[in-house]
Formats: sequence, C-alpha cells, structure tokens
Amino acid sequence: MVLLCSPQINEVPVATIGSPLAAPGGKRREEMAQLLLTEHARIRMIARKIPTTAVEMALLFGREKHIRGATFYAVGRREVNWFGLNGVNLRRFEGIQVICA
Repeated sequence: MVLLCSPQINEVPVATIGSPLAAPGGKRREEMAQLLLTEHARIRMIARKIPTTAVEMALLFGREKHIRGATFYAVGRREVNWFGLNGVNLRRFEGIQVICA
C-alpha cells in the first residue's frame, strides 16, 4: 500500500508522478501529472520496492473507492482479468493499493 497525497503542513512534496495517459475504456487521468508524492510515500515505495509504474497503473486501471475523504485505488484479481481480456497486462501489479488523501 502506498500513501499518495498532496502536501500537508509537515510534509514537503518530493516528486511528481505520472503523465496524462488515457486508459482503454475512456478512463482518463490527466490530473496524475498534478499528484505529488510526499516524503512518507517515497520512503514507503523504496522500502517496499514499489516502482512508480505500479502507482501509475493503479491510478489508471485500479478500482476506485471513496472512503472517509480519501480515494483508494486498487488493482486486484478482477482488474487483472478484465483488462487482460482487453490487452492490458496488469498481472505484476496485482495487489497494489494507492490512497490519495
């Protein structure tokens, strides 16, 4: 799981992530270019060896849920199977969860 959020008072953004890409099925995430990784998220990604590509794929193709003011993106078995039928191989990203707060 990776925490991906805008800077808070005590967190300084250390990297931007993504590029405007269009996913098959019309899901468009132009705002990805505006998302900032906090130092906390960067440290977690390094510790867990999660590549930036995995976060991008979760944002593009993951199931989206809104819970308590945060948006959760998850790539699970269903997303892997569905997008696999449509030519997108997400198998190596299965289990990735991204939280945007």
